[in-house]
Amino acid sequence: MTTTTDERDAFVDGLRQFAGFLDSHPDVETPRDEKFLLALHTIDAVVSFAARFDHVYGYADFEDFCNRLYESRARDWAAKHNMALIPAAEASAGGAR
Repeated sequence: MTTTTDERDAFVDGLRQFAGFLDSHPDVETPRDEKFLLALHTIDAVVSFAARFDHVYGYADFEDFCNRLYESRARDWAAKHNMALIPAAEASAGGAR
């Protein structure tokens, strides 16, 4: 995860504003779960975070999850249209009919 200094400053400022709003409005219900989730989308980001802070609760390789999901959806679409996905190298070698 990379952010510019301005993006990070804006995010931290937004958290302060949100905390100030909650502090000023005790009648507003707050989340019941006190977990603060930080999305680390790659294993490298998780390893880096864990090395710096020694604190990671769980991890799923988000990129891998998305790739598998997209491939599954593409295969389902192809099957519904009486088609099949084949590797590009196979298609360019004359495998596509």
